[in-house]
Parts: sequence; C-alpha cells; structure tokens
Amino acid sequence: SVARQEEDMKKLEEESKALKDALEKEEKLRKEMEDNINKFNREKKELYDQLETERNGSSGLEEHLTRLGM
Repeated sequence: SVARQEEDMKKLEEESKALKDALEKEEKLRKEMEDNINKFNREKKELYDQLETERNGSSGLEEHLTRLGM
C-alpha cells in the first residue's frame, strides 16, 4: 500500500540521516586525531633535536675539559 511505502521511505530517510550524522562525526574525530598525531610528531622531533644538541654540547665540553687536564 501507499501508506506502507511512505512509512518505509520515511524510515529509510531517517536511517540515512543518522548514518550521515555518524559519518560526519567520525570524520571530525579522525581529523582531530590526525591533527594530534601531527602535533605530537612535531613535538617529538623538537625534543629529539634538543636532546641531540645537548648531547653534542656535553661531548664538546667533555673534550675541552679533557684537554685542560680536568
């Protein structure tokens, strides 16, 4: 019957909207996660670079102290 078809169509439209909303939410969360991963990777690289700089500086200081006989 037409009423049944209209009811089925309404249910399908509601399901479609719910799926669309869920997809948009998922895409937003994925984007936030990707942004966080990129941020953490940048911070990790900065910390690694800082550590390497400090290592190089301390080894130079050790060499200098060794030459001075300390």
